[in-house]
Amino acid sequence: MSPDQQTEARLRAQLEHERKRQGLTHAEIARRLGISPPAVTRVLTRKGAVIPQSLIDVLNVLGLQITLEAKMPQSEDGTSPST
Repeated sequence: MSPDQQTEARLRAQLEHERKRQGLTHAEIARRLGISPPAVTRVLTRKGAVIPQSLIDVLNVLGLQITLEAKMPQSEDGTSPST
């Protein structure tokens, strides 16, 4: 597997892990984003190029990798809850 493919695979694996941790289905993510469930599946399983190659190229040149961390809690519509 090339470095590009490794970067993309790690990102997708982290996204899928977090989706499962939160107990969300592809259909629920799609509903919240206003897209089709197959579009979510493509993003998470690499069925179609979704992550820009240029982003992966720049990450590799700079010797960087993407790290995901949780944001503040959000409501179901994706907005931060009001305080």
